[in-house]
Amino acid sequence: MLPKGLLVVDPQGQEFLLVPEERVAATGYTLSVLQLHDGHWIRLQPQSSRRLRESMLGALLEFFGNLCRILNHSSDRAHRIKSVTPKSARPSSADTLASTQLR
Repeated sequence: MLPKGLLVVDPQGQEFLLVPEERVAATGYTLSVLQLHDGHWIRLQPQSSRRLRESMLGALLEFFGNLCRILNHSSDRAHRIKSVTPKSARPSSADTLASTQLR
C-alpha cells in the first residue's frame, strides 16, 4: 500500500486531502490541500488553505498520538503475556500430586 495523503473530514462533512507534492519552481516539497467538490479533488490556493493545512496537521498529530497509545497498550499486554512462567517450567499435575503425597 502507498499513502496518497491525509484524508480529513470537517464537522460539516466536507472532505479535504493533505498531500505532499514536489515543487516545480523550487527544490523541495510542499503540502497541498485538496477539497472534494462534486466528486473531483480541487486544489485550494496556498493563501486560503494555510489555516486549514494547520488544522489538518493537528489532526495528524492527534492520530499519531492515539496510534502510539494503542501500540503502547498492546506492547504492555504482550509484555505481561511473555512474563508468565513458561509451561515447561511449571510443575505438572504429577509433580503436584507427588509433592502432596510426600507430606
